[in-house]
Amino acid sequence: MLRKYGEFYPYGGYMKPDGTIVQVGASDPDTDHPQSKDLIYVLRSSFQDLAQRGKCKAAAMVFDVTVTLPNSEHNSDAIQVSLEHSEGYSTEVFFPYQLIENKLVYGEIFAQQGNAEVFAGGLMRESDAGKQIIGKWRSDPANAEAIAAYGDVSLDFSRNGALTYTIHTEGKRQIMLMTYRIDRDVLVTDQPSNRKEERTRFRITSEGKLFLEHEHRPSTYIRVVDSPSLPLPSVNQN
Repeated sequence: MLRKYGEFYPYGGYMKPDGTIVQVGASDPDTDHPQSKDLIYVLRSSFQDLAQRGKCKAAAMVFDVTVTLPNSEHNSDAIQVSLEHSEGYSTEVFFPYQLIENKLVYGEIFAQQGNAEVFAGGLMRESDAGKQIIGKWRSDPANAEAIAAYGDVSLDFSRNGALTYTIHTEGKRQIMLMTYRIDRDVLVTDQPSNRKEERTRFRITSEGKLFLEHEHRPSTYIRVVDSPSLPLPSVNQN
């Protein structure tokens, strides 16, 4: 597919408790040309749901990325394979490649520690505040200054340390898939596709709002009780 089209849509698979392998593809019914980050969100959400219900013991996602090569300042296209197991194993394997005269040429494979986004017991360490932050939040309409600075934002904190950061604009949404952990009163976030830890002070106010302060710029968010979500991906079992 890479050789023919120069790209491919994310896909994945999981292992059932009995060892059966199930291949998974994702789609977005709202468009015929979905963005890869939206499909990754759908896949990950599906695997998280399966893991929470004890329906899978391992999961994998495959997608196209741009990475900085080890011991180099050069970037390269690469196929990323994210692998997780219910016993805590998590890794990301990268297959750098080039398309040269319609031929697919692979570079040196490398790997790094994964972020444990599917199975419980990932990056987040629960504290009282950490437990309270879990769930979906949306920019506080009363905080016009923060919305002007950051946009209309929704934050979806998963129990296993995954964070979906969405910026809503008219008719569109920009989704960033991140990880997070709690360090006392500090929310530590990281974006796997562009690794850089950000530290933001947070607290839950007496009104039940989420208060964040990043680089001395405050913002508040209200909890979303019923939030629509992307549909789960289609599952094709061989």
